[in-house]
Amino acid sequence: MTVYYKHGYANPYIHYRPEGGTWTAVPGVAMEVSEVPGYSKLTIDIGTAKRIEACFSDGKNSWDSNNGKNYFFNTGTWTYKGSGQIVEGAPDQSAANKVTVYYKHGYAKPYIHYRPEGGTWTAVPGVAMEASEVSGYSKLTIDIGTASRLEACFNDGKGQWDSNNGKNYFFNTGTWTYAGSGNIQPGAPVSNAPASETPVGLDAIIDPDIPTDPNAPVDPSSPGEAGGEVAPQPGVEPQPEPQPKPQPGPETESGLMVKMAPEISASKAKVMHYNGWQKRLIA
Repeated sequence: MTVYYKHGYANPYIHYRPEGGTWTAVPGVAMEVSEVPGYSKLTIDIGTAKRIEACFSDGKNSWDSNNGKNYFFNTGTWTYKGSGQIVEGAPDQSAANKVTVYYKHGYAKPYIHYRPEGGTWTAVPGVAMEASEVSGYSKLTIDIGTASRLEACFNDGKGQWDSNNGKNYFFNTGTWTYAGSGNIQPGAPVSNAPASETPVGLDAIIDPDIPTDPNAPVDPSSPGEAGGEVAPQPGVEPQPEPQPKPQPGPETESGLMVKMAPEISASKAKVMHYNGWQKRLIA
């Protein structure tokens, strides 16, 4: 079986055993230079085992052991790309050691001043970045040879620099986006939203309320307006108007009801006198 190792360590060692077998002596076996820039490799005979268990080191007591869990490789050819990522097959030579950097416009016409890590810098101010397919970004693809990373800073070509406060920026092989303020993200930027959508970070514009003209005529057919009919609300039964409760008549001191005779007009009554008593007769 063959393992390709993408350079995290410049001169990597692989410490391994056929699964269930005997480990190599620490720090392991020095890996060989491969045909793919930026990678080392080693071909291992694992006998009757089905896979190997392995970890990597720099030969000087710095280890990558998958947090103590180690890495496992089946028979065949595999590429370890760092950060625990293992893919089947050999690395792609055409893109093996290239870095593509997208730059979000802080400078309208940015330059990138760079070097393959440990190598020679470009002449100041660097290389003018190209227009990209994503609006608001420039980009540049750089071949870094046998180096593991690109070291870079940006400028406007006129003496204004963004160098991460003198510490510069570092990009591994692959595609990266520099979004400004030290923010580096893997991959290409997402295309800007269509113009019809509300831009991210902006509040939607709302038309202000317009006061009603108090002198405007009222449409009597308009629901909810004066003179109009309010539409009934579903689920609400009409309530009958409350009826007044009957009030009790006057009571005597004993609490008994007194039946009141209807009033009789004086014109319809005759008064008769009997021994000092008066009697009223209805005409």
